[in-house]
Amino acid sequence: MISIPDESNSYWVASTPPTKYRPLKGKVVVDVAVIGGGIAGVTAAYQLKSIGAKVALLEAYRIAAAVTGYTTAKVTSQHHLIYHELTKKFGQEGARAYGEANEAALAWIAGLAEKKKFACDFRRKSAYVYAATKEELPAIEAEIKAAQELGLPATFTERTTLPYEIEGAIRFADQAEFHPRKFLLAIAKEISGQGSHLFEESRVREVKDGSPCQVHTEHGTVIAKNVLIATHFPIQDRAFYFARMWAKSSYAVMVKTPERIPDGIFISAEHPIRSLRSVRTPKGERLLVVGEAHKTGQGGDTLARYRRLAAFAKRHFNATAVEYRWSTEDYLPHDRVPFIGKFTPRSKHLYVATGFQAWGMTNGVVAALIFADLAAGHENPWAFLFNPNRLGTFFTKKSFAEAADNTKKFIGDRWRSGKKGSLAQLKPREGKLIQHGKTLIGAYKDENGKVYAVSPVCTHMGCIVQWNNAEKTWDCPCHGSFYNYDGTVFHGPATKNLKKIKVK
Repeated sequence: MISIPDESNSYWVASTPPTKYRPLKGKVVVDVAVIGGGIAGVTAAYQLKSIGAKVALLEAYRIAAAVTGYTTAKVTSQHHLIYHELTKKFGQEGARAYGEANEAALAWIAGLAEKKKFACDFRRKSAYVYAATKEELPAIEAEIKAAQELGLPATFTERTTLPYEIEGAIRFADQAEFHPRKFLLAIAKEISGQGSHLFEESRVREVKDGSPCQVHTEHGTVIAKNVLIATHFPIQDRAFYFARMWAKSSYAVMVKTPERIPDGIFISAEHPIRSLRSVRTPKGERLLVVGEAHKTGQGGDTLARYRRLAAFAKRHFNATAVEYRWSTEDYLPHDRVPFIGKFTPRSKHLYVATGFQAWGMTNGVVAALIFADLAAGHENPWAFLFNPNRLGTFFTKKSFAEAADNTKKFIGDRWRSGKKGSLAQLKPREGKLIQHGKTLIGAYKDENGKVYAVSPVCTHMGCIVQWNNAEKTWDCPCHGSFYNYDGTVFHGPATKNLKKIKVK
């Protein structure tokens, strides 16, 4: 068994310099305001400026350092097994729009990386979804048939460079992988100037739709004709996005191995999902292994999930060290299509981009391309499919199952949590729900013995948050909010911190 690092740290973030863009102060007037500095926000701001718009990009922390900085960074239109399902749900027209949009996003990234000579480790690779057993082959065959009918580069193969046997795989030719932060930091340098701006440490407190729109931060205001909310989860949720998608957490280990790393980007067809790709580093090639996904806040011993990934890498690739480990969270719409377009049916100039379902590298760019067209008053050939106000996203088997699960967690966790343990028994670097007198608290003790106590009631809709022992966070099992160990909100839909509790 190989050990895992004590702290979670993304290689993409660790291998690139921190950014230092100034915060917004005062008033700025532009054509378009973009909220959120992930791949969707940064590429949208860049694309809009490239077609002549004056843009203000606002990020609460640092650009490309949150969800985008913790991605697998596959650049592909092959999003696991999706096209057969999309064809059944949306017909060939809808499924074709999804495939074409993501192929266009891949081409956009490839073209810009080549044109600008970005040193972002962009490499063309074939993408595979493989079946480990014969029982999984029918799903592979159905996906190939659907993808080929849509004009996508899909073929069947029984041979890959994986070091273990498979029954067969769907192969998408000419896909890619890259270093997401190197790419986005290069783009970001070209946003400011000629009336456009990039602001960091500028958390948006309020957005007002209108003619013009107003975007308010703690220390400034942006006036804009159009606004795109491209945060991980929309910072305002008047359209009940929390009920239309669910939050999934997954884990990654980057390992050193003396063995030959498979040529391609891979993902298994069935559980337990294992996603693989190579990573170019100054010390040589490394293997990135991703998997162990679960609904956010319901992962149990999350450190054990890293250990299982490390064991997989040791067993199949003779991994000798885990150099980095990190986790991420994704939102998955119940019908498997992201929400890109008008925020609500009544929105005038307010747009949203969210729910990239773990495939944000291309879906984020799809959002940028669609929004750039809509903001400029142009038609977009894919916008009809991604329309956030499409019918049917509330009433699906998945939405009903999620609602039932959330109700169960809301009620059940109040009975089960905090019945054992005390503050005195809390170990250094341990977090736990504890019944402290008559009050249920979430308590964490750091390595110096300092205790951080918070109310475990999520500020979004009142579910009881759960301790994540790998990341040292409090995670909501209902709608996916993340809080740091001290209760500071990190991921929405919550926008307020957990209430601090004084303890003796």
